Amino acid sequence: MTKVLQDSGLGKYDVAVGESATNETVKYANYTTLLDMASKGVPIPPDVLVEESQVSNASKQKIKAAIEQQSQVAMPPKGGKRE
Repeated sequence: MTKVLQDSGLGKYDVAVGESATNETVKYANYTTLLDMASKGVPIPPDVLVEESQVSNASKQKIKAAIEQQSQVAMPPKGGKRE
């Protein structure tokens, strides 16, 4: 036990700090950039905005399912005419 306590190399480690796409701050910055682009008329698909949001995965799935359901209602059947 004494040997372990006297080991000067014990507890030394390297740390690398950086930004990645999985960093919460970067994710939020990307999301707000997408929202800004959408508000300026850039055609960002709603499902992309939902996917990049910070809501839970379960909520994302519910929202995307609702978007899909609405798009099915809004689109006429293939070969049919919309009145």
